[in-house]
Amino acid sequence: HGVSCHWETVYLLRKLFLGLPFLIFSSSQLQILSLCVLCLLFHIHHIKCTPFKEKSSNRCETVSLNLLTICAIINLTKNLLSEMVLSTESAAAFILNILINIEDMLFILLLSFIVLNYAATSYFRP
Repeated sequence: HGVSCHWETVYLLRKLFLGLPFLIFSSSQLQILSLCVLCLLFHIHHIKCTPFKEKSSNRCETVSLNLLTICAIINLTKNLLSEMVLSTESAAAFILNILINIEDMLFILLLSFIVLNYAATSYFRP
């Protein structure tokens, strides 16, 4: 039961760290950049530790972290492109529109993996 409590603490701290950039930085670019870095660090930590008993649960969490990282990178790109958009006919506006659509699809995938992952959280490695 001690290992389970350890990983629950790790997940709670992860959520706390994901919210901190929005309290610390006023620049949206710094917020999103720090979010990207945190997502990558969490992903590396998860791959190294593999906290779940079952491989399928670890894979589900890996996919969830991949999607979260991709969404953070897309948000960073959108933020940078939005500064370049001067008119709705520019190439940057076209790319920005495509990224918004891709991000919407990724968020739907991410939410589905979060639900699956939530169901698997009781399977921590002893």
